Amino acid sequence: MPDGTLERSYGKIFDQLADEYDRHRPTYPDVLLDHVCGVAALGAGDRVLEIGCGTGQLTRGPLARGLHVSAVEPGEQLTALAQQNLGDHR
Repeated sequence: MPDGTLERSYGKIFDQLADEYDRHRPTYPDVLLDHVCGVAALGAGDRVLEIGCGTGQLTRGPLARGLHVSAVEPGEQLTALAQQNLGDHR
């Protein structure tokens, strides 16, 4: 739709189904995260911004590599699940 209504509704659906989304979404392979960090020359202590963190699945990888992640997620249920999933890393 030209007014963006369809795109906005997809974001709402993911938020409404946050538990299912988290349960069934494939995780990110370590080799992919290693490659991205290598290409971007990112290492422990560097800061990154993640826009649309969802349930925090991708966020775990950079945190495990010692990166400082500022994550933004507009969905309330997705945000709550990300906070739960990331525990002490928040």
